[in-house]
Amino acid sequence: MKTKAKLAVVTLLAICAFSMLNAAGGDLPYYGSQLKDLDTLIEKAPGKTLFIKVDQAGGSSASINVQIHEFPGTIKEYMDLSKAQFAQFFEKGWKVLSEKQNEKEASCEVVGTTKGKEYHSYSRAVKEGNKLYVITATALHEQWGNVGEKMRRHVDAFKAK
Repeated sequence: MKTKAKLAVVTLLAICAFSMLNAAGGDLPYYGSQLKDLDTLIEKAPGKTLFIKVDQAGGSSASINVQIHEFPGTIKEYMDLSKAQFAQFFEKGWKVLSEKQNEKEASCEVVGTTKGKEYHSYSRAVKEGNKLYVITATALHEQWGNVGEKMRRHVDAFKAK
């Protein structure tokens, strides 16, 4: 009897572990969505921001948000504006880890400290006419090692036209 009970417990634990792995590796909502298809959803969202919660640890949530801005300028002008905003947001400085841009799109990965916490962020901006879609993944720097790659993959999966 003891052997059967132990086998049942081990089997149950294995099933639970497998289920958690599948959930952790699964895609988040809106993965691979066309950005223009989210316009109505974003317009109705609180603060006109679509939030996708990824993980919560240390009292802070790792999340991805999608916003639409009217922006008649160029991607380069938007990136310059963003860098000025980083300087205001991060109290103790910030640093760009990577940056790419072309006429239609830009991405930027930064780390910085505000309110005593170090954050890691990966953003992508996609320009369509006067609309600018901004998709940003943000987590505490200490969380990034666990969720960063999944968040980066999700941000990059949103499709422009």
